[in-house]
Amino acid sequence: MRPPAPLLLQAVVAPSEDRAVISAAEQLVSSLNRAWPSPAWRADVAFERPGKHIRPLQGATALLLSLLTEAEHADEPISRTAARWNAIIQSLGTTNVPVYVLTIFRHVPDRARDGRPTQLLERIRMLNRMAIDLSHGHGLGVIDIDRAFSHLGAQRLKTDWRMGGSTATEAAGHVMAWSLLSHGLDHAVDPGVQQKARNSLGSIRDIDAVISGRLLRHLVGGAKK
Repeated sequence: MRPPAPLLLQAVVAPSEDRAVISAAEQLVSSLNRAWPSPAWRADVAFERPGKHIRPLQGATALLLSLLTEAEHADEPISRTAARWNAIIQSLGTTNVPVYVLTIFRHVPDRARDGRPTQLLERIRMLNRMAIDLSHGHGLGVIDIDRAFSHLGAQRLKTDWRMGGSTATEAAGHVMAWSLLSHGLDHAVDPGVQQKARNSLGSIRDIDAVISGRLLRHLVGGAKK
């Protein structure tokens, strides 16, 4: 059997999310290779920064679109943001590449003195709701970072909405890989192989073991260099 074509993740994300996408590609490949070890799977990542013009790359397996940079524009009315994103999605035209929108973790360290949500937190909440609307309106997938991270907790992940830290990086990579294996790779990977790979990857309940193992491998690998 010939080696399968390399998977290509096209990631239009903030710089702080780059490592998480790389982790997703690594976890995706590791789980596929455990499910179907020969011939070996490969995955590449093509990074772009958010903007008005996005074009799916030829051969892309999935297109990942992040909302993270939109959190910084708290003064922009959400209606204007939504209109801009609807235009971006419509500009993609008809594509066979599965498109995913990444939500934002709703953890903001600073709180308003009166206890009410800050402008930033309210902005993140509106953006996450917008992601669901985009999914319903255009048939996009949603990689719900917020839901998974809320389940795990900011203290456990040692991060906030900006996605910093190695633990958060590995957890976000797991969420992306799980989402892709759940409903995003049928055009590139046999569904039975996806199921086996997803079982191998483990659920969010097993994330502590997944993160510990990956961080240890990175530590050992770095020490050998």
